[in-house]
Amino acid sequence: MIETDWLPYTFTMNWRMTRPGSVRFERGEAICSMFPVKAHALDKTRAEIRDIHDDPQLRNEMDAWARKRAEFMAKFEARDPATLKAAWQRFYFKGEYPDGQAAERPHSTKLRVAAPVDRRSRKGRVGS
Repeated sequence: MIETDWLPYTFTMNWRMTRPGSVRFERGEAICSMFPVKAHALDKTRAEIRDIHDDPQLRNEMDAWARKRAEFMAKFEARDPATLKAAWQRFYFKGEYPDGQAAERPHSTKLRVAAPVDRRSRKGRVGS
């Protein structure tokens, strides 16, 4: 995480290679994703652990997913052609519950943020 609301300098991107060999990045290939976060924003967030049995509706939805997943995997392991063609169920990707109902809020499969506004003067730009 890079705290960008106070950062007055550049930073480095470090890579840890886990196996011998070579790495090549092609021109235009993304080598990382950056998501600016205000300093200490996560300090103000507190995760909670709850018992799923305290939310019967959520428990029922999870059980329905588990049943659908078990059925799918049984067909996959039995080499059912339609299941093999599907490859996976895509509930999350499509933003759907196991019964096919759409999620209440639109599901994002890709973060699409506006391009940054370049407020540098022409003479201050690198390469100008």
